Amino acid sequence: MNALSDAQAEFLTEQLPLLPHLGSSGIDEVEGILFRNSLDFQTAINEMNRISSEVQSAIERSNQIRDALSGLIYPYEAPEDEVMIRVVFDHAASIDDVADFKKWANEWHDIGRGIAMSVGGTPKDLRIVGAQTGSIVITIATTCVIARVVASVLLKSLEVAEKVQGLRKMQLEIEALKLSNTQAKEALKAQAVEERKVGLENISKSVSDGLALDGEKITALDKSINKLLGFIEKGGAVDVVLPLSSEDGAVEVDADMQKLSRDVMRIRELERNTRLIAHEDEES
Repeated sequence: MNALSDAQAEFLTEQLPLLPHLGSSGIDEVEGILFRNSLDFQTAINEMNRISSEVQSAIERSNQIRDALSGLIYPYEAPEDEVMIRVVFDHAASIDDVADFKKWANEWHDIGRGIAMSVGGTPKDLRIVGAQTGSIVITIATTCVIARVVASVLLKSLEVAEKVQGLRKMQLEIEALKLSNTQAKEALKAQAVEERKVGLENISKSVSDGLALDGEKITALDKSINKLLGFIEKGGAVDVVLPLSSEDGAVEVDADMQKLSRDVMRIRELERNTRLIAHEDEES
């Protein structure tokens, strides 16, 4: 089973208590009942019946939700040549007023412009097709070509963010211990800055070389990468939503879409890791 997006995982945890019974956690649960926990025969049967009942209840509730919303909500259905991208404005990257809205609109114009230009497109090739409240979420529809560049840049940016946040966490841990070793703290701070700088340069070079870019396109891409990394570091999130056939493997897809699928799985894993580190920093 492919990695779930945060929205999918939240729904399957809070609305349908189904996630513990799916994928590797579901396998572990069943193996624990049958093999590891030394349960007597009747207890094992009762546990398996409980799981079966919870799964069936979740399916029924899902069907009820679908039926209740049918005819009321018409979600955007992307054509086969488009991919959806969900941009989540959260934490320090949240939108609370029109000033925030203007700021992040400008930031995302630059992010979209640099990435689109790298493949011969324009910001208009990233179309807003949906939005939702809570943590503000904007849904963007774009071409598969642009989506692949977004995923590539996002994946590399998250790898940089994970390293930088790890160093910053170490710095905060030293500060929390109230040690007088300021040299160690300053060294970690400098290393984090250098890691970010080198990471940005490597991302730009990797993407530019792969697309044979030069001149204005490289400048625009550099700005795009820097601002996307800044968005991630502030707690924003970007999720590339694959077409259903790519998510469930029901239809054979081309090599580019397969790579995009692998990148998306890794992106979701890294996003959870970076948010976990950020959450620990907030608590410390």
